[in-house]
Amino acid sequence: MMKSTVREEVHVVREVLEGALPPEVATAAMFAALSRWQGGVPSNLQDVLDLCHGPLREILERRVGDVVTGELMKRLDRVLVNGDRTGTDIPLDIDVELDGEPSITITMPIVWREPVSVLIISGRSTFSARLEASLGAARLHTTLATTVHEIRRTTFSEAPLLALVDCVSPPEISQADLASALKDLPDQVLVVIWGEDQSFGEALAPHLLASDVESVALSRHEGIGPLLDLILSRYKEE
Repeated sequence: MMKSTVREEVHVVREVLEGALPPEVATAAMFAALSRWQGGVPSNLQDVLDLCHGPLREILERRVGDVVTGELMKRLDRVLVNGDRTGTDIPLDIDVELDGEPSITITMPIVWREPVSVLIISGRSTFSARLEASLGAARLHTTLATTVHEIRRTTFSEAPLLALVDCVSPPEISQADLASALKDLPDQVLVVIWGEDQSFGEALAPHLLASDVESVALSRHEGIGPLLDLILSRYKEE
């Protein structure tokens, strides 16, 4: 079974954003930037700097304007290059523009009692790593499963609250076998189909229906907001 890993510098970027921006804006911008990063997640410091000055800068300029973005870039460079966090926790006055990008539909709490356990069923670790980078390991615990055996083993070892099927980078499991494995999950596990509009998701749908698997289907075009809402709703039940 694979575990996603995210470089510490990526978490530093998220922390700087959260210190300056409302948490829902910081998280949505972080996930949107990572979604545009062709390598999945940055693998070294230079990658992190390129992420900041490329996709993240473009998204922030559209959302919070040039002035605030410029200040954020200065803070990020100061922390990442010089290791100086002075003033990075001072909130910035912003006028937020969320149109056209993944957004969060509720205000995320800053204080979390424990991470939400999410089983990511995917052929790659990319989606798991992006979620972890956007929310932080203290808020979200993800475990990646690529086979039916791993799905069943993880269900007992990790007690996930959500089972998220990544139809963008799906696992090498037949739709029929996957539907059967999802049917066997405990009742408290919420099944989420991410990318239901992708070919794998469309082919999976009739098998879920035939197996009486209740699930929540999300399109990538809806953005990350609805998924984070589901994660937080499960958290609140605990």
